Amino acid sequence: MDLLMAVSQTSKPTRIGNQANLSWRDTKKHLEFLVSQGFVTVVKGEKERRIEYRLTKKGFEALEALRKVTGALSPKLAIQQV
Repeated sequence: MDLLMAVSQTSKPTRIGNQANLSWRDTKKHLEFLVSQGFVTVVKGEKERRIEYRLTKKGFEALEALRKVTGALSPKLAIQQV
């Protein structure tokens, strides 16, 4: 979820990794997986050599579903910890 949220806020790989609190290697690995599953797409950056990432429609839908699940579980988790 953190990675999808980061991609929704920025397209640059380094910033995505920083926002998701991942190493560069893990960021790259997870972005490749999300691209292969159709959640994220690769686009050329402002400079030809740069690669940037954007959420696809499927990625936005997955992020929204994850937000709903997290929101629904969070109050229950807080009650259980009391």
